[in-house]
Amino acid sequence: VDLSELPVGAFEQVRVIRGLGPALSGSTALGGAVLLVPGRGDRVLRTLDLAAGAGPTARGAAVLAGPVGPVHLWAAADALGTGGAWRTFDDGGTRTAPDDDGVARRENNDTTRLATVVRAAVGGFTALHAGLWRDDGVPGFTFAPSPGVRYGLTRHLVGARLERPVGDTVLAARTFGVVRDEVLRDPQGEIGLGDGPEAMRTSSIGGDVSARIPVAGPVAVELGAGARADRYADPEVRRRVVARGVASVPFGVGDVDVAPGIVALAIADADDTRWLGAPRVGARWAGGRTVVRANAGAVARPPDLTELYGDRGALVGNPDLRPERGFQADLGPTWTVPDGAVEVVAFVARYRDLIAWTTGPQGVSRPENLGQAAVYGLELAASATIDAVSLSVTGAAMRAVNLSDDPTYRGNQLPRVPVASGTAVVAVDPGSWRVSVDVVGSAGTWADTANFLRWPRWSVCMSTRSPASAPAPA
Repeated sequence: VDLSELPVGAFEQVRVIRGLGPALSGSTALGGAVLLVPGRGDRVLRTLDLAAGAGPTARGAAVLAGPVGPVHLWAAADALGTGGAWRTFDDGGTRTAPDDDGVARRENNDTTRLATVVRAAVGGFTALHAGLWRDDGVPGFTFAPSPGVRYGLTRHLVGARLERPVGDTVLAARTFGVVRDEVLRDPQGEIGLGDGPEAMRTSSIGGDVSARIPVAGPVAVELGAGARADRYADPEVRRRVVARGVASVPFGVGDVDVAPGIVALAIADADDTRWLGAPRVGARWAGGRTVVRANAGAVARPPDLTELYGDRGALVGNPDLRPERGFQADLGPTWTVPDGAVEVVAFVARYRDLIAWTTGPQGVSRPENLGQAAVYGLELAASATIDAVSLSVTGAAMRAVNLSDDPTYRGNQLPRVPVASGTAVVAVDPGSWRVSVDVVGSAGTWADTANFLRWPRWSVCMSTRSPASAPAPA
């Protein structure tokens, strides 16, 4: 999932699960899971946001929701247009010769995008459609721009879900399909593709079923199974099937809740079939205002289609990627007070064949497997609200070490992972309006495995918001 392709207004909740995701979600990804919950449309909601900025840049977003008879509707759209004419560093194509370094304005760096999400729910049945229409310029290298190259993308995602209780057992079934059509046009052969457009189609179709069965007292059994078929054509056709089985037995002992489980994956393509297993266990203790959470277990994730084949624009795929595997654990308490909360989490992980995106000097990124990698660090989050003023602060210190056998990269920080990062948000919200200031900073972030290209360190954002919703009519 590319989060930039989804309108934020389409979601009523965004749940960030650190570490290991719940077994029943089927997530085996490194670092946890992000659950996007579309709005249900139980209340009347109408919003319109407009923004403008440098580039030049313009953006508009709208949300419309509410009940229509027995059906609850939620519709969101997000449109973005930018010229992308930013000034950026130009090394003249020579990394080691500073005499020709300078600053150049990016050409053919514009983007036009429209993203929509429509969701309808009635009873325990939900249907959803997410659309995307996008047209981008492909700017090429700063020292050798490609003003005539264009990239276009159309994506349609449809899904349906049915959830029914049968006695004390909760059954759920889901099906989905997604089609992405991409076209790269290089009429003058500026990046070596020839005269005609190059078209690519990526599609997936699949489904899953799950059940939560109470056994006795605090003990339950959670079971799930699903599969999806992926297809990529450009014009060579490549196919892959990913099957998943899930089992978990959550139970409670006094003030402690424990959830052991396992997620098993089978990945079959034209070459072979790979089997991956990810056992894990999570525990939670609650006492007064203090909650302590702990997780430990294996992670295993096959490369997705973008990592394998890219989007032929700023991302170039690597079809030789192997699934990434590893073990990770985290532990941390949360303290709550009437007007705020504080959370501290320590984490450690060891990975094999970790997939890392590395960015070249002109912004083109390509994924690669790292033989071995270790990650350990500390994360802090604190929030407080006093009358109409709220403050939230987050920070992390992380050492993500490349343990490759290649001495050129061994001991380097992993690309795109900052050594230290933090965010502070101050907001004033008396109820009829809201003004907030966000300050984001990071240090030690590298774009490549050689730790040669350093990314920007900080940014400041100021935003305003009108009331997000109006009460439903009586």
